[in-house]
Amino acid sequence: MFSNLFGLGVIGAIVWLRRVSPPPPAAILWATSAGVAAIAAMFLLYQGLARGKMAIVAPISATGVVLPIAAGLAFGESLTGFQSLGIASALAGSILAARGAKGGGSSGETGVAFAAGAALATGIFFILMDRASNADP
Repeated sequence: MFSNLFGLGVIGAIVWLRRVSPPPPAAILWATSAGVAAIAAMFLLYQGLARGKMAIVAPISATGVVLPIAAGLAFGESLTGFQSLGIASALAGSILAARGAKGGGSSGETGVAFAAGAALATGIFFILMDRASNADP
């Protein structure tokens, strides 16, 4: 809690020193929504870690970056071959990790479900923060 209050104070000081006007309400709404998604992602990640194996939950939850990449591709951006190889490797590793959870019983599968939720929430966070930063990073 104290680190959050300290961070808020530092950000407030930076805003005050820059002497810029507050962001428009739409940007605040995007940023607030991103904050909710970040909280959900952290909650789901920690629930997954508590109920499943870290070696399975961590790589699955790390694939949350695929969602903003997919959104970028949908809006006309492109990938290099090296980037595509990296994405394919991450997805293959996550699939293999999820398959390893089947031997762990229902608790392992629950960890996988929470990890997948964390990945989704993380992807949503990145998309929303991109929209919020259009006003002022």
